[in-house]
Amino acid sequence: MPIILHKEKGQIVHEGVGGFLNPPGHPTHTLSVETELNHRAENRSRMSLEAALECSWLDDAIKAQARMALDKWRLQDQLPLHAPKVRNWIWQVLGYFRHCYNDTPTDPKGWEAGRLTIDANRSPMEHPERHAGVNLIRRFYPEYTPTADDFASAYWDRDHREDTDHCVLCGEKCDSDDPDYCVCSKCDAYRACDTCSAETLIEDLDENHNCPECAGKAK
Repeated sequence: MPIILHKEKGQIVHEGVGGFLNPPGHPTHTLSVETELNHRAENRSRMSLEAALECSWLDDAIKAQARMALDKWRLQDQLPLHAPKVRNWIWQVLGYFRHCYNDTPTDPKGWEAGRLTIDANRSPMEHPERHAGVNLIRRFYPEYTPTADDFASAYWDRDHREDTDHCVLCGEKCDSDDPDYCVCSKCDAYRACDTCSAETLIEDLDENHNCPECAGKAK
């Protein structure tokens, strides 16, 4: 008799898993797939939406839901490449992968962390297609072309912006010591919501620096 494989059911939950380097607004930051639904909630397992698509033992219905969430972001919600939050994300990705290269860029396995070449003496502009940060950015924005200014502005760790004095909201030069608050001439009336990072008029933030939507959810 043929063996009937039972595929495990799952559900989408509002808790991000994986993809910490994915672009702003990407659903992996806020959604994941929960499995082992017969266990208590605190003992269940979770996986990223992207991992769910590749999971052979997961029920097709939940995989379809994961695909829908990813497609919705790609087709409807994805911010344009020139958006301030995307520009800031680009700098962080380039900073995270500073000096990291794949000298065989056509080989997918060459992008694995353990196979990357670390070379602090190499200029990333010589062969940008070999830079690990550029490769990741192009997964989401294939049209991305890095510039020398992008690499000069690259940094990692939002709370310790030692390598750039650019505003994280609009990309302009900024004199603020607070990475969430811009005092540049282009957007000195805006601040990022402390909960969702949405650019919000200062006068619309509550006393906890939350935008109206997040403030409403907290009530």
